[in-house]
Amino acid sequence: MDQRELALFIGVSAQQVQKYETGRSRVGAGRLRQIAKKLDVPVASFFEPLAASDFGVDDPAHAIDRAVLAYVSTPEGIVVNRAFQRISDPKVRRNLIGLLVAISDATYVD
Repeated sequence: MDQRELALFIGVSAQQVQKYETGRSRVGAGRLRQIAKKLDVPVASFFEPLAASDFGVDDPAHAIDRAVLAYVSTPEGIVVNRAFQRISDPKVRRNLIGLLVAISDATYVD
């Protein structure tokens, strides 16, 4: 696929696609989703795995991997994250996280 074909699909000029590729222009979230759709890849494929140190955390267990990024960009992941963001009480959030961890630990199969 060339820049013109991608540009037509996402509704921008081929020059704009070139700016995206070279980093001279930022790609918005909606546009990135369109590009991923055209290329038939998950949005997460455009990102390097994030290390825990990127967040000031030294524990590698807290690193964000591609599987997490891929899930967050799914319709289900978006619904889950939006619902969680609407919970304003920090105690409720902590309790919910504890519940999710307990359930996932109890049901995880290697």
